[in-house]
Amino acid sequence: MNSDLIPAYLQKYYKVLSNFVPNASKSWLYSTSFFFSKVGVYDAYRNYRTIGYFFKIKQILKYYAYSYLALFKFAINKLIFFLSSLKFSMNAEKLVIIDTYAIVDNLLKGTKLASDYFPNLVETLKVRGLDYLIIPRFFGSDNPFKIRKVNKILKEYEGRVVTEFQLLSSLDLLKLFFSITVYPFLMLNLLCKIKLSGEELDPRLVYYFWSDLNGSNFFGILRYLFGLKLAKIIPPNSQMVQWYEGQPYEKCLNRAFRYSNLEVKIYGTQFFIFPPELLNSFIDRNEFHEHLPDIILVNGAHYLDKNTEMRVGPSMRYSRLFKTEIVEPKSEKILVLLSYFHESNIFILKLLQQLGAYSEEFFSIKMHPSTNISEIKEFLPKNYKIVYDNIYDLFSNHGLVLGASTGALVEAIACGLPVIVISENGMIDYSYLPDFCKGVLWEEACDLDSFESAKIKLINVIRKESEQRLNMIQRVRNEMFTEPTEQRILEAFELS
Repeated sequence: MNSDLIPAYLQKYYKVLSNFVPNASKSWLYSTSFFFSKVGVYDAYRNYRTIGYFFKIKQILKYYAYSYLALFKFAINKLIFFLSSLKFSMNAEKLVIIDTYAIVDNLLKGTKLASDYFPNLVETLKVRGLDYLIIPRFFGSDNPFKIRKVNKILKEYEGRVVTEFQLLSSLDLLKLFFSITVYPFLMLNLLCKIKLSGEELDPRLVYYFWSDLNGSNFFGILRYLFGLKLAKIIPPNSQMVQWYEGQPYEKCLNRAFRYSNLEVKIYGTQFFIFPPELLNSFIDRNEFHEHLPDIILVNGAHYLDKNTEMRVGPSMRYSRLFKTEIVEPKSEKILVLLSYFHESNIFILKLLQQLGAYSEEFFSIKMHPSTNISEIKEFLPKNYKIVYDNIYDLFSNHGLVLGASTGALVEAIACGLPVIVISENGMIDYSYLPDFCKGVLWEEACDLDSFESAKIKLINVIRKESEQRLNMIQRVRNEMFTEPTEQRILEAFELS
């Protein structure tokens, strides 16, 4: 997606942070920083407050406490892997490496590795007789008891998986300790240089800088050291299919490969729906070359950036969309899609409480996987039901969708469901839905009056402007998604 689409109030921060990016070439530790990757800029903007010395000291103490605890847990988990003697295979002359998140709780529930982010990719490689290796980024838990269970599951993959726990040595643990210790000094030295140059940082960026000093860079350090070890054993002329969000995890691995002169072609995939407020997902023109994949593949033409070499790839996570016919909404039932963001969820539920107070509206609530029901229980409306079905099964028996800050809303309009985005004080947190179909496929509301107005408007479009509505739905499907056929998968990763 072209960076010109970044909201005006975030543009100036994007440009200032973009000027920091060339500094990354001076030390690989900069590559581990969320600040350099612009991760969480919008959250810092939204949550900004004036900070003093107490906040800064607290952040430094928090950084060391979190980082050393993470190192301690990593050492325990490494010991678990060592005692289990989990093996991996590197006998092939050429490999397809799959760099993907692995959600720990999903693995424990039986989800296959790589299937959350690259459905059917492993099966396609097997059919073609191609050797592959999965390098998972474990996400969601570093609890040793859970990691021990994951370790047992990985044995089922017959050497097709390799992790940091297997490759990093005791010496690498010392390198981790040293890197953790010096990182704050490196970042503070950069801040001092900026001040000495006479340049004034915007207070919101200063807040962002200090908020980011929270230990989040630990996993970037881990990934870089892992990449150096992995580069020594990967056969040359291999390929890597990488889930690429512009996060330090990917950049550090890529930098380690490039530093090691590893001959591997990296396909960075952005097969996801992302809003313009997610600044790390944009490809910065100043980005250090060693961080970038060789080829960047996006979900649909809507996400192409005219200033960056990109290709449209298969929407591997959205195959169900292409098996679902466009819905003609007839039901009066309302489907509520909660998001990852707690504040957004609470505001939506409070509005539902108000709606339920004067009407008999019934709400089907689909929780985000990260949502804990105990955190929202007191805000649930009078008439509701928690639903667990796949969203595509839910679309067929609902007539309206409410939500905010989730890409599932785009899937809803692509299937023909009218959507009302709930915004607090008239400001949408993460604007996943495209502007070109606002007023036809979706509207926004911030209170009861605007909700009723938006609902009436969208119902009238369904009744009176069906042709325009269908054209818009088709445009969303064509521009924001690409059917993930086997042929498209093979062509995207040059496997045929």
